[in-house]
Amino acid sequence: MAWLSYPGLKTGVTERPRFMDFSPENMIDQPSKTLKLNIMKKVIVVFISILLISVYGKSENAKISVDHKSIPASGDPVPFTNKTLNISYLFLEGLYAGGGMMNKAQDENGPHFPGNTADQVTVELHNSTNYSTIEYSAGNVNLATNGTLTVSNIPGSLSGSCYITIRHRNSITTTSAQPVDFSGTGINYAFDAITKAYGNNMKIKGDGTVVIYCGDVNQDGIVDGGDLAPIDNANYAITFGYIPADVNGDGIVDSGDMNITSNNSNEFVEVKTP
Repeated sequence: MAWLSYPGLKTGVTERPRFMDFSPENMIDQPSKTLKLNIMKKVIVVFISILLISVYGKSENAKISVDHKSIPASGDPVPFTNKTLNISYLFLEGLYAGGGMMNKAQDENGPHFPGNTADQVTVELHNSTNYSTIEYSAGNVNLATNGTLTVSNIPGSLSGSCYITIRHRNSITTTSAQPVDFSGTGINYAFDAITKAYGNNMKIKGDGTVVIYCGDVNQDGIVDGGDLAPIDNANYAITFGYIPADVNGDGIVDSGDMNITSNNSNEFVEVKTP
């Protein structure tokens, strides 16, 4: 670095010495550097605008993704499009009638649910690396007599992979064999083979259809004497209604519920999760 003096415009006048930095990165004086920086900023803004317009057609409709939100050009964040999960071949052992169809759960007055709803279940989406973390849960989901259900309004921010877990009032909680990809907006999963359940934890019926084990009346994760006792008590009291002890869903607790639960108890049926 050095001091530099040079003559002024008037004779005999010397201007105030200027400090000059002759290092390579500072060979351009400060006013020039500031001007170039402002020009570069404007070029970048124009470039981004052109890029967004070329991709989305109109700059006002252009959107970029930041922190799980869709940010339009106006700067107002809006949620991602919600996702929909479609599950098929989901049959409950207690209600299964054969031929890929289930009976409708009954109460003391007849079918407990309207339309083609066989019963209701809870659908949970669990973290793929830490199963104990539930990313999303939907309760009272209608399960159709043909073994299908749909869960809508799953947050669009859920974009990784999740285990799908099914809970039912008197069945064994059952989970998908592997994490399912939720990167798209429409996700489909079929429990159409025992290998589609974690630990092959489903039962094969005589017609080859796989069903979710029933009989976990007290929902403790295993079919045993703890489930047989409330069935026996309700049977003795001649109990009617839509209750967990009515394992086969015919609207009354009787020997039919005792038999199916006893069989699964003898097979040591229990929940299997990652």
